[in-house]
Amino acid sequence: MDNSKENLREQIDCIDSQISLLLQKRFECVKQIGQFKKQYGLVVKDEKRELKVLENVTKNFQDESEKEAVKHIYSVIIEECIKAQK
Repeated sequence: MDNSKENLREQIDCIDSQISLLLQKRFECVKQIGQFKKQYGLVVKDEKRELKVLENVTKNFQDESEKEAVKHIYSVIIEECIKAQK
């Protein structure tokens, strides 16, 4: 049983590494978008876009508690990305 638990933890560690790399790429894109918005005098916060992102990242979840958890996680990601654009 411990082998199985360790194997699952290794899988989680691998997934976490992938998520971390993808978040780095997301922040790079967000900073470029922030520069674009500054250049053209656009507001940083875009509520329509935020709702679309939340819809996109939760559309494949059937379990409501998981869907709510992902919404929460992405709400934090979005807020941090907004900070990075300023």
